[in-house]
Amino acid sequence: MIRNLTIVAVASFVLALGCFGGAAALGGRELLTRGWTIPMNDWHIDVSDDDDHVSITPGGVNAGDREETTRQIAWAGAEALQIDLPADVTYTQAAPGAGASIKVSGPRFLVDRVEVENGRIRLKGDDDSGDINVTGHGIQISRGRDALVIEVTAPAVRSFTLNGSGDLDVRAYDQPTLDLEINGSGAISAHGKTAKLDLQVSGSGEADLGGRDAGDTKVAVAGSGEAKIAPHGATEVEVAGSGEVEVITKPTSLVSNVAGSGEVHQNW
Repeated sequence: MIRNLTIVAVASFVLALGCFGGAAALGGRELLTRGWTIPMNDWHIDVSDDDDHVSITPGGVNAGDREETTRQIAWAGAEALQIDLPADVTYTQAAPGAGASIKVSGPRFLVDRVEVENGRIRLKGDDDSGDINVTGHGIQISRGRDALVIEVTAPAVRSFTLNGSGDLDVRAYDQPTLDLEINGSGAISAHGKTAKLDLQVSGSGEADLGGRDAGDTKVAVAGSGEAKIAPHGATEVEVAGSGEVEVITKPTSLVSNVAGSGEVHQNW
């Protein structure tokens, strides 16, 4: 029953997108020039002549709120950083004793909703926005909040948690320990060095740590996630599911345990 309902829902969604695309094509330049708005409770679908672009936004969002803006958020810094929103996040390690800072860029109605509390970055409220792009290659869908770009600078963050589908790039890292956790489909890349690395991936997330010089390393992948690591010390790898771990440098020792169809590749 659930499977049948899922098939019907997916088929209806695809059909709706096809009808919408056909209406835009039949309407031609007149439709695109004058624009077309369909209210959906608190949502609007706007069709404009801006590269045949279709925008989905909350009903309360006006043109000014969609303008690009940048905002600085005060942050005292911490040893742990948790990212609870889909955004392109960059962390750069500052010099010891330097202050911490967070800069957010993107559409104003999203930037104004970003808040930081106890090392957790999130969006206030539950509403969302998205884009439908109709091109010669088909229909592409993305969420407006994916357009957020966040730059974090701090001297002593040692633990990073990425929840959801965001991206995190850790740069110039040089600390004794590094703990990374991915929950969902997010992606983490990191560059620098650490004496002890602990990586946990739950879901379909990806971790590219090939540019990080790590000593003792522990990796646990649950699901279909992927990880690339460059360890030199004692290394332990656990995979539960169909995930894959690629080891690109030769560690002093390697212990691996795979439960499921996952794999551990030794490519040194």
